[in-house]
Amino acid sequence: MKNKPIISQDTAIRLLEDALRLRVGRGKRFSFEALEEGTGVPSRTLRSYAGEEVEPSLSNFLCLCAALGPSFASDVLAPCGLSAQSTEAAEADYMGALALMGEGVAMLAEALADGRVDHRERAIIEEFFKGALEKFQPLSQSDTAVSLKGVG
Repeated sequence: MKNKPIISQDTAIRLLEDALRLRVGRGKRFSFEALEEGTGVPSRTLRSYAGEEVEPSLSNFLCLCAALGPSFASDVLAPCGLSAQSTEAAEADYMGALALMGEGVAMLAEALADGRVDHRERAIIEEFFKGALEKFQPLSQSDTAVSLKGVG
């Protein structure tokens, strides 16, 4: 009797394709050409990964994880119950976090102005908050005191 993998090859490839399509391409955070510069993987090859034509090698997958960050790797690792985080010690940016939260609240308010969130608004909101999670991570690991000069 053969053991089936917990996560099929097709599922793993689909997760990678979805995570790549969410971040790379026209109107997205990264272009395929910019990703080529960051990874050394030709843009034509990157497009084939997003277009279900070719499965990436392990080394190219790791290059994508390094270039696209922990949220990309986390999307691919989610079915395993895992998430990724940067090993670089990031300094907590409290004011930046506050500004980012304000931007998120404004985005949600605008999307809900008509009483519902359509599929386009949902995609934009999801992409924004996935990126925001990376910026909030240092706040959850910070062991420094916050100075609020001029408050109180």
